[in-house]
Amino acid sequence: MSYRSNSLLMFIVMPVLIFASTVNAYELGPIKVHGYLSQAYINSDHYDFIGNETQDGSWEHREYGLSLFYRPTSRSYIATQISNRTSLDNNPNTNETPIDYLVIGFNIHSDYRNQLNLRIGDMRAEQGLYSTALNVPTNRDAVFLPQNLYDDAIRNSFYGVRGFDLTWTRQFKNGDLDVSLTAGLNRWDKSNYWGPTVFGVAAAPFGISLLDYQVNVAPSPYRQAKAQYVTADMGWKLLFIYRYYELSIESDYITNIGALKFVDTFEHDIRKIISIEREWQNWLLTFEYQNQHVKTSSALTMTDGSPIPGSPFPPATQGAGKTELWYLQSRYFFTSRWDAFVRYEKYIDAIPASDTRHTWVFGGGWKPYDGVKVRAEYYLNKGTGFKAAVDALGWDYHRYWRAFAFSVSYQF
Repeated sequence: MSYRSNSLLMFIVMPVLIFASTVNAYELGPIKVHGYLSQAYINSDHYDFIGNETQDGSWEHREYGLSLFYRPTSRSYIATQISNRTSLDNNPNTNETPIDYLVIGFNIHSDYRNQLNLRIGDMRAEQGLYSTALNVPTNRDAVFLPQNLYDDAIRNSFYGVRGFDLTWTRQFKNGDLDVSLTAGLNRWDKSNYWGPTVFGVAAAPFGISLLDYQVNVAPSPYRQAKAQYVTADMGWKLLFIYRYYELSIESDYITNIGALKFVDTFEHDIRKIISIEREWQNWLLTFEYQNQHVKTSSALTMTDGSPIPGSPFPPATQGAGKTELWYLQSRYFFTSRWDAFVRYEKYIDAIPASDTRHTWVFGGGWKPYDGVKVRAEYYLNKGTGFKAAVDALGWDYHRYWRAFAFSVSYQF
């Protein structure tokens, strides 16, 4: 069980959170300060859900963070957030302290119906209705959002963008329309790359040992278009996202047979997301769907590009993948502080094989005080592969397993 954490951030965040628990907010002159802290317990059978050792029950699932907001003028702002998760022991990046975002925002135009805003900097790409809630535990509807769409295992790598975001907002009589364009480079964290681990596992049966490695990630383009419409009474939310990105990773492996070079390329990854949410009386119904198409290529050679003598691995391969996923969730609010939900998730691996994962989730939440959330949920699953991409070597679409998750979160 891992007890790694960023001690410097803990010393910074904890006093602020303790002080904030008495005042519910904190302002450092013109700078607004917010923070959160969450502790979770996870127990599963037949599969380590999210992190290692959850089959024995694990308290090693903590999240804490700090955000700062400063408005130098009435038409501009600077905002940043840092966060830490201690979880996913097979994925070292989740125990570091990444910058979720660091942006400068400008209001370019404003009138009684239109807003045009620009953000520049390091951002988190949106991937559905709950993108902004992904890294803040108290804003999430559950301990874990649907893992087929909001994948905790890769969120630090695949959803970071360094570039700009231009958003136009138009107010209509019956609702608001937001249209945004995002462009830049992938802010991909190389420490979250699973290639060396996969290579080590695959090469071991052939007597090849990985002694050391170095990973280099080339800046790659990212583009996204989003349109969202929200009715004036907040009864309906409609969202469409189109996302395109590329990725090229070059790894130098030092092995017992010599120095090797591995180039892993996502020639393109295209995702289309449709989200619909309906609020009616005490009910909240949510449906989200994603279609993904990936084209990849890879090459494993000696450092000079020549084939590996006697290697069991092909020098170059190409691949393609297509997946579809969706979930449907029904949530009922008994009071403003109590709620319960049921959710069904489905993941379809259409290419290269027609395999599926199914998940039923039953859960609920309680808000004993403002800013405090207690959540619990129970999972019935068919199929594995939730932890991290490194588990691709051991995905089992026919395994039945169960899990329980509980968390207490605080935010000011």
